[in-house]
Amino acid sequence: MQATEIKLPQPLDKSVGDKLPLDLTLFFDPDFKRLAGTIGPELLADLRFSDFGLTQGLVSYDRSISMPAKGELLVASFLPTTDLKLWQPVGALFSNGLSGNNKRLNTVFDLEFDQLEVATFTLRDIAAQVRLSDEIIKVEFSTDLADGGLLLPVNDQSVLNLSLSRLSLPLALLEGGMGGAPIGPRNF
Repeated sequence: MQATEIKLPQPLDKSVGDKLPLDLTLFFDPDFKRLAGTIGPELLADLRFSDFGLTQGLVSYDRSISMPAKGELLVASFLPTTDLKLWQPVGALFSNGLSGNNKRLNTVFDLEFDQLEVATFTLRDIAAQVRLSDEIIKVEFSTDLADGGLLLPVNDQSVLNLSLSRLSLPLALLEGGMGGAPIGPRNF
């Protein structure tokens, strides 16, 4: 993949001059049923097909994870940190679903981060599952400060819904000692 460019946020980006090994295996029996491959040492894909198109798949970066159930495309990754705004165009690619036999292929993002900057907080040890639909983005998460779920509306007319099963705020955060600013719900 020396003469190929990948326009994704780091570490998945690749400039035209970078060398990156590509290994693909196509499975036929006698029809095309599966594509499996790796790009570099950490990115792998395993996509399953039927006569009607993609039936299930796994795309994983730096994670060992099992193939999802039929009807799902699982995108799993581990990144030390990232800027979530950089990934919004990638999420938009999946928001309308992938078609096959007039059914949606549900996309699930299974994400892990060492830390993220979210609103005015630095969250650590993050695990999140994100499910997209036409109306809502559903996020189930666990971090060092909180566990719970978040429903994000796709349109601007609805409000988000945050449901916490655990919240642990250090006293320094409540007093405004972390980052110098007190907690303001309007900053969420």
